[in-house]
Amino acid sequence: MHKQENNATSVWQQYRRGVDYLTEKQHFSRCDECFRFFSGDQWYGLKTAGERPPAYNIIRPIVEYKQAVVAQNGMSINYSTMNFGDKYAESMNVCERLNNHAIKTWERLKLEKGTWDLISDACIAGDSFAYFYDADGQIALDTVDTTNIFLSDEQEEDIQRQNYILIAQRLFVEEVKSMARENGISEDDISLILADEETAYQMGDASKTELSYPDEEGENGGKCVSILKLWKEDGTVHICRSTKQVIYQPDTAIDGMTLYPIAQYSWNREKGSARGVGEVWHKIPNQIEINKSLVRLLTGIKQYAFPHIVYDNAVLPKDAVTKLSSVGTHIGVNTNKMQKVSDTVQYLQPAQINPLAREIVSQMVTTTRELAGAGEAVTGQINPEQASGAAIIAVRDAAALPLNGQIAAFRQFVEDIARIWYDMWVAYHPNGMEVISENDGAEPAKETISAEELENLKIDVRVDVSPDNPYSKFAQEQCLQNLYTQKALTFEEYVKLLDDNAVAPKAKLQQVVDARKALAKKQAEAVLPTILSQLKVGSEQSAQGQADRTDTTSAEGAGQTADSSQSVHQAAPNTGQAIPQTDMAEG
Repeated sequence: MHKQENNATSVWQQYRRGVDYLTEKQHFSRCDECFRFFSGDQWYGLKTAGERPPAYNIIRPIVEYKQAVVAQNGMSINYSTMNFGDKYAESMNVCERLNNHAIKTWERLKLEKGTWDLISDACIAGDSFAYFYDADGQIALDTVDTTNIFLSDEQEEDIQRQNYILIAQRLFVEEVKSMARENGISEDDISLILADEETAYQMGDASKTELSYPDEEGENGGKCVSILKLWKEDGTVHICRSTKQVIYQPDTAIDGMTLYPIAQYSWNREKGSARGVGEVWHKIPNQIEINKSLVRLLTGIKQYAFPHIVYDNAVLPKDAVTKLSSVGTHIGVNTNKMQKVSDTVQYLQPAQINPLAREIVSQMVTTTRELAGAGEAVTGQINPEQASGAAIIAVRDAAALPLNGQIAAFRQFVEDIARIWYDMWVAYHPNGMEVISENDGAEPAKETISAEELENLKIDVRVDVSPDNPYSKFAQEQCLQNLYTQKALTFEEYVKLLDDNAVAPKAKLQQVVDARKALAKKQAEAVLPTILSQLKVGSEQSAQGQADRTDTTSAEGAGQTADSSQSVHQAAPNTGQAIPQTDMAEG
């Protein structure tokens, strides 16, 4: 890619061009409105005399249900090698160490919770972005709102094919000035870094009002817009940082990095756009009509559903009228001509309210949720005591089929993160990367993966999905319990196969297993001397018996030899010569 000209003016112009485009598309106002309706501020801007109109917030349960369906799928990163041949075993060993390091990085960045927030933002606003950077040799993470990222091509869906990417940040002026001094920027240029109030493009109403912090000179020491620009030249990622008037981090090439360290998760793709559409925007008209119908219904109830008092003001004084609303009071009248009380005061019967007014609100709520795939049948209205875990999972999975696209996108999002991490490990560790290795039963130890091993590794990434929800756990534990009941598993094997977050108390069961092992070992150590003594005595007796049998056999053999010699003498011919005994023995 060709070299880009970067100065404060050009970077700021690119930023303003992106702001103008998204403003024309109503991107900023749409995102703010979506978050208001999700949070329940659905009468924003309405001026009333202090009375807050009611609302049925159907958007929040829809979003939270779909967020949970996607986020409950646990993702695990698995690196494997494409280096086949002689180096395959060595490369797989490196991949195993990278897998362990990826697990620790995921935990350190708190991505188990962070992914829920990213999915929630995407479900509401359409997109969420994860920006990774190096902090003292370790990967760090910043989540970026969709209103704070600007692309060179707003129609290109693949973020890695963008010519450049801009990330707008609100940073304290003193923090920016400090980074500028570290980068060797002159004091004259640093004096041009000033606070501003450009918060209109931040997402969320609360982010549009900031505190001001006076600095030592008494001037406004608040925040300013900082633009981080990323682009590629000859396949290498470059970065620079700029305010409106100053480039405070010049062009910096990150040798070895070939991927933008930004991962994008979009809820629903919009054809011809680099950005997605959330779950909220197209449901806002239904939500507004539900709220209006509810207000009309309640207003009609207030006006017509309660009886009104009609009285003769010539007969009832003002203080007597006031007593009509009190309990157990005495009311006097100024007449002696009244025959019946009803001639002076009466209650008008309330008017009948059309049942359709009630039904339309309930019907719109139910229909909107069902069309969104978040009706009562799929949001937990199942009695687990009356259905097996497998049956519950089947019902849930059938209802979650429309969300398979979002789950697949989430899986791709995690795969993009894994590729970015490997790219950063190669780029930021030219002298090798230190990792922690853990073997079963062994103390964790530090190991170093050499830079050559990292660079020569042809990596392949696979993301394994494991649903992590109560009913999946319930079905799994039922299966293990059945296998144990049928004696297909021992108690130790059953405990070992339980998940750490299983309903069954694995830790306590493991303590029972360990206690039994310790007791068995102690008993074995106690009886071992007795067993060894018995074995020794038995061995000595066996040896003595063998010796006795050997002596008896020798004696019997000697007697048989003597008898044979005597028989030979008796059977020899009368030649006057005897056969030598030694020759007979040898014969």
